[in-house]
Amino acid sequence: MKITVIGSGYVGTVVAACLAFLGHEVVGVEVDPDRLAKLEKGRAPFHEPGLDDLLAAQVDEGRLTFTDEVRHSADADVVFLSVGTPSGPSGDPDLTALDAAVRALGAALSGPTVIVTKSTVPIGTNQWVHALIEDEMSARGVEDISVSMVANPEFLRVGTAIKDFLHPDRIVVGTDDPEARATMRALYEPIREQ
Repeated sequence: MKITVIGSGYVGTVVAACLAFLGHEVVGVEVDPDRLAKLEKGRAPFHEPGLDDLLAAQVDEGRLTFTDEVRHSADADVVFLSVGTPSGPSGDPDLTALDAAVRALGAALSGPTVIVTKSTVPIGTNQWVHALIEDEMSARGVEDISVSMVANPEFLRVGTAIKDFLHPDRIVVGTDDPEARATMRALYEPIREQ
């Protein structure tokens, strides 16, 4: 499948590298120029055992590329939203980066897409994301592109993230769309076959 992972922090980088390892064609989107420069060279912007080797191998094999432009996700089958949502002074997550990523995504989509939230977000965020994307597409005069929402929380532990992703004790997928559920099952099928 064609996969885009928007946000290359801890979760996004691990997810992108592991999905490429499983055989998917993955584009990682990162707006921070220093982080992007490292990723393009197959180096993680943080330490996680084995991640540099995994990234370098996937970049070298051409299954994983990085960019700072969301428009490269226009024809993705699945888009993972993995942008930072840090807690503010009140404890509520700051959704500023997510808002910007979703608006850019809505302005770029050109075909049916499953959008997966990996970021830590409050209940109801998927409805908000879906509405933002529809607004952006409508502003472009696009009314006939199917967008399905999925919640797919990550259970990665620092120091064992690659193992946790490739050999999970559970994969949680939340959606009310049977086609999106089937897409996610197919996406993760290589993990089940290991």
